Amino acid sequence: MLRSTSVKQESWKPVKLLAKQPVDEYILSLETDFKGKVAVALTKNTVNIFSDRNLLKKIDIKNGKKIYISSISEIIYVLTSQELYCFDYWGNLEWLYSTEGLIDDFSVDYEGKKIFLQGSNFLIFLSRFGEIEWEYNFDESIISIHPASNDLLLVSTINSIFSLGKDRQLT
Repeated sequence: MLRSTSVKQESWKPVKLLAKQPVDEYILSLETDFKGKVAVALTKNTVNIFSDRNLLKKIDIKNGKKIYISSISEIIYVLTSQELYCFDYWGNLEWLYSTEGLIDDFSVDYEGKKIFLQGSNFLIFLSRFGEIEWEYNFDESIISIHPASNDLLLVSTINSIFSLGKDRQLT
């Protein structure tokens, strides 16, 4: 049985385990929506979607890397080495974006409407429907990207920091 302690009192209280779900492989990434009703566990070869503590759907993929849940748009994004999947909360595929280059990472704005794919020295901006809005290549390797609240995208390369605006101008 699990136990917890109170900060105010030095006493132990039993804690009830609400759910336990087995997953076949090591979990690489785990995300929940902000209400805690939907949870997604990503392994190298599967996406496990849980709803209200029960396994809702198990989806086979290859080379899973990262997941992100957009609670506002109720979308689950799953990144593999060359693809970005977009599922609804029930595990239905909304769209799939594939590229020939390796995708290192991705970022999604708070509302889940702007998706940025990051390769070693390229960025791809996708709409919420998985359509390419624009692409940008850098001379140096990209270290990280960060969508800012003022519709700017901050990009850190090995030697510089750039900001990309709505007009796709680099500053």
